[in-house]
Amino acid sequence: EGYHIADVRMTGETMARDFRAYNFVLTDENGTEYFAQVTKNGGKLAFFDSYEVCTQKNFTLENCDSLAQEYLAGLGYTGLTPVWFSDAGNVASITYVADVSGVRAYPDMIRVRVCEEKGRVVGMDAHAYLVNHHGKREVSPALTQSEARAKLASALEVQSGHLALIPLGRREVLTYEFVCRYGEEQFILYLDAHPGDEVRIFRVHESAQGSYLS
Repeated sequence: EGYHIADVRMTGETMARDFRAYNFVLTDENGTEYFAQVTKNGGKLAFFDSYEVCTQKNFTLENCDSLAQEYLAGLGYTGLTPVWFSDAGNVASITYVADVSGVRAYPDMIRVRVCEEKGRVVGMDAHAYLVNHHGKREVSPALTQSEARAKLASALEVQSGHLALIPLGRREVLTYEFVCRYGEEQFILYLDAHPGDEVRIFRVHESAQGSYLS
């Protein structure tokens, strides 16, 4: 809706153990093509992508976040928290995760791309959200955030902290996520919310294509 689609062609089906969808190629009135997947169970838009040249920056990342959340809400995806922004080629890429009783559920992830010239969504991927967003989740930590924070190295400057569910192997782990600085470098650390052990750490890198983790 709102993309002025002139032609729709079903091109096949995707059949996986935990995901089944119909595949479509859509063409708008200007000849731009879109690839889309719609779930067989519930008819949810799971994925779409297009290639549009975005040459100007008319919308800020904050504007794009608002546009993306409005777009997702129109598809029935609500209760989301933006956790990652990048900006390359005048296209904003925003990652959202589900908010489960105040806990950031990273397995329930949706990625959205917004053209900063036209101010509209040009791609989204909700596969992870659709596969993982169900069932009862562990959201009760044994440690308080202050107790977990005390286990961090004193040289780290903590910028923010949140409860987060993260995938670890084939299971989910309830953690405290801390964004920290050490000198000029930024890190994201995850401590198990029960014993307080460090279970994952990322270093944040900046590049011309945006931020990325290693």
